[in-house]
Amino acid sequence: MTEFTATYQPPTEALAKAGKRRKIMTEALVLALHREASNSDGKPTKQLNLIADQLVKRALEGDVVAIREVFDRAEGKVPTPVGGTDELPPLSGLTVTFVKPA
Repeated sequence: MTEFTATYQPPTEALAKAGKRRKIMTEALVLALHREASNSDGKPTKQLNLIADQLVKRALEGDVVAIREVFDRAEGKVPTPVGGTDELPPLSGLTVTFVKPA
């Protein structure tokens, strides 16, 4: 396992530009994903690429969960309609009442 020193700089611009404080586990995962690795041909790559390749491979093998993940990541998740589509009529008759606490 590779240990990082305090002078280690994150490999991605996303981490460097992040104005928000990142959670420790998120930063550890980002660092691990950008760590150098070797692909099946022995060529250098990032661990992130190896994971993406495995996800696509599983999708091509018919894994429905992998297929859904690939499309959700590539196209974005399909929003769930609340109402007003052909299948769902618009919401009506809804009354919201705010009551001041005693």
